[in-house]
Amino acid sequence: MIEDVNDIDAQRIQEFLKITFESMDQGITIYDGDFKLVAWNDRYAAMGITPRKHLQYGANLLNLYLDFAKEGIFGPGDPEELAAQRVQAMRDGPLIKNELLTPPTGRTIRIRRFRLPNGGVCATFNDVTEEMQVEVQLRQSQKMDAIGKLTGGVAHDFNNVLAIITGSLELIIDKSKDETIARIAREALETSDRGARLTHRLLAFARQQPLEPKIINPGALFTGLLDMLRQLLGEPIDVELVCDAGLWLCEVDPNQLEHVVINLVVNARDSMPDGGKLTIEASNARVDDDYAETVEISPGQYVCLAVTDTGYGMEQKVIETAFDPFFTTKQAGHGTGLGLSMAHGFVKQSGGHIKIYSEVNQGTTVKIYLPRAGGHQIDLIDQTPVRDEVSTGRKVILVVEDDNKLRSVVVSQIESLGYETLEAADGAEGLAVIEKNGRVDLLLTDVVLPGGMSGRELSTRVNEAHPDIPVVFMSGYTENSIIHHGRLDSDVVLLQKPFRKADLSRTLRRVLYQD
Repeated sequence: MIEDVNDIDAQRIQEFLKITFESMDQGITIYDGDFKLVAWNDRYAAMGITPRKHLQYGANLLNLYLDFAKEGIFGPGDPEELAAQRVQAMRDGPLIKNELLTPPTGRTIRIRRFRLPNGGVCATFNDVTEEMQVEVQLRQSQKMDAIGKLTGGVAHDFNNVLAIITGSLELIIDKSKDETIARIAREALETSDRGARLTHRLLAFARQQPLEPKIINPGALFTGLLDMLRQLLGEPIDVELVCDAGLWLCEVDPNQLEHVVINLVVNARDSMPDGGKLTIEASNARVDDDYAETVEISPGQYVCLAVTDTGYGMEQKVIETAFDPFFTTKQAGHGTGLGLSMAHGFVKQSGGHIKIYSEVNQGTTVKIYLPRAGGHQIDLIDQTPVRDEVSTGRKVILVVEDDNKLRSVVVSQIESLGYETLEAADGAEGLAVIEKNGRVDLLLTDVVLPGGMSGRELSTRVNEAHPDIPVVFMSGYTENSIIHHGRLDSDVVLLQKPFRKADLSRTLRRVLYQD
């Protein structure tokens, strides 16, 4: 009530209040003591919450709630009872002052209610759909980070165990004269390799795999994969590749990107058992500030890669958990549930963004945004032949590894290749061995070592005193001193645990003889 003003002032104030009422960002409704609509603003009408037949002076709140109940907005139960209960609760009980509802528009609305002196109710309505999406993404990101840290630690220990198993099995195969034992060892080695691939996927999900980015044209990479993808999909599925003219370059690990694309294509194939169409697109894209605010990505220029199928599609609740590790909709024994989580980890580690768009029975599109790169494209094809066996000339290799069993296996592998070996359990012991022996042709060291000196620090001290000694690092975990921003340092040669004897042989020859 406004007192002590003349009629002209009251009219002006009334006009001012009306302008304020209509200009508010919130939707507003006012119901009288009989719960009949007496006022609403244009913002509320534009939100589409209330059907037009209920948006008129004198409309009864009970009838609106009845329609809402029929739409299932208030949950299961008899619509008339649900509507009557809500109106009765508003009349006799305390107001639900803060409520989230999803009306037929599909938007999420936050409702706040205030009791009026005449027994009526004033309600404000805020569209919080985008806000809720950001909160969901934040919770998902926090959950993924927590799982990633746990996963990385487990993968590190498991890689050391696998390295011992793999190396021991290869030594058994090399030395066994019993074909039955050798066959059993080979079968066990295949299983060990499966475990190694699993840990690599876990590290990819955890964003802790060592990436070796190169500046590439993703369209050229897809073109090179096309024949293989057609064979992978089979004849019932048509494949189309669409690349923008003038496609930008991006700096990304091409091998990991290939793995991601193959995983997406396999998922698409499995969703189209009766055939369909798969489209792979590569286009230039610009991410603006508004979109960047809703996802974990910076504004700027990107290359957008999209894989689209015409398969089953996904429900929203499936999309929300699709990137979780070991989540899968496939039958038991069909897939590990790590394909999408690995893709998510790789894309995030590469500074990009991945998003799923899908509707049931309409198909699925997975979009990947990778940052645009400057510089010049490199040739991905290496024509240099790789030789597994070496002629060593009795080179001396110092192995520094704190796990006694693993060190013993690695030393045996190296000696079986014809090299001489020296051993140390930590950095200080490694320095002492070099000074005592007087000759070391290569240092092979684990990255994480006890005693306060890491493999990187050991390498630095060795190179200061003996700049002619090359270094090869071993690691089953990448959150360490040779990895920065998910990328290997440019001067680093890394053997990722668990490695096969052939990998060890090639790496030693390449470093020692510059092959």
